[in-house]
Amino acid sequence: MKNWRSTFIIIVISFLLGFFTASSKSENTSHVFGNMNLINHDSILWINEEGIVSGTNETGAGEDETAYTVDIELQSISETVKLDISIIEYKILRRGDPVMVHYVYDTEKDEILYVQFIRDEKGRLELGLTRPVVVLDAGHGGFDDGEGSNGLWLEKELNLKITLLMKKLLEEGGIRVVLTRSKDEYVTLYDRCELSNYIEADMFISNHINKYNGWLSGIDILYSMKADESFAYDMADTISKAGLEVRSVHFRRDTDHPELDYYFVHHNNDSESYIVEYGYADNEHDAIIINENWEEMAEYAADAILRHFFHGPVPMNRNIYY
Repeated sequence: MKNWRSTFIIIVISFLLGFFTASSKSENTSHVFGNMNLINHDSILWINEEGIVSGTNETGAGEDETAYTVDIELQSISETVKLDISIIEYKILRRGDPVMVHYVYDTEKDEILYVQFIRDEKGRLELGLTRPVVVLDAGHGGFDDGEGSNGLWLEKELNLKITLLMKKLLEEGGIRVVLTRSKDEYVTLYDRCELSNYIEADMFISNHINKYNGWLSGIDILYSMKADESFAYDMADTISKAGLEVRSVHFRRDTDHPELDYYFVHHNNDSESYIVEYGYADNEHDAIIINENWEEMAEYAADAILRHFFHGPVPMNRNIYY
């Protein structure tokens, strides 16, 4: 009998606790959703539209951190909003780019209540372009000077000079160029590939100067298994017009996994990719030619890329979304 009474008391207490807990949750839920009644839906607009990038910003967010934002012009209401972006998006976006955004606008208050990017199924910005996209990678940077250095240059600095000149020439020719780095900074190989894969680049070019015991000479191009072999040979021959012979054009398989490329920027890159070695820093003949003719080399490299994409007029009907 005592056991029965104890059990009954426990049941009653459990029921009362459950009742009061449920009532409390119900009241909280009602309160949250009750706030929706304060909104006058007739004055609220949910809008999807193509905003225009008016500027990007790099700001300090702490001692070792950097924050990136972008200003977007919402043309339908003549307002500009600021949104947070990643470092990859910061490198991609530039003034005048169209980008899809969603926002909530209160017409009575003339106020934007909420705004965000519209992204694709992979979480990438939706950006429409009508020209090829090439990623140019200036090898090394920051604390990594590069092995292809000598008394005339640091490899990281010459790689960047070649890359920036190529960017200028390619953009003048109608190609969209995205840089893995535009200044003396260290960028991991993973980040270089991630940038290329994010935008689904049509081509990835990594610029370098070689070095090997002082007796090797000439231009080397290492292409990925996804790449166009004939373009690699054409590019090498074109660059050689600046004064250096072509030493090799080849791809290399991973020793343990022959189905993969050996070089990191090749086997981690979804697009066709090429490593261009413009000669040997420790070869006296090469060093003189490179030092005097690096601008010509960059011009010839850009020319080969332009001819690869544009056998005729620029294809303005081509859409690339990223």
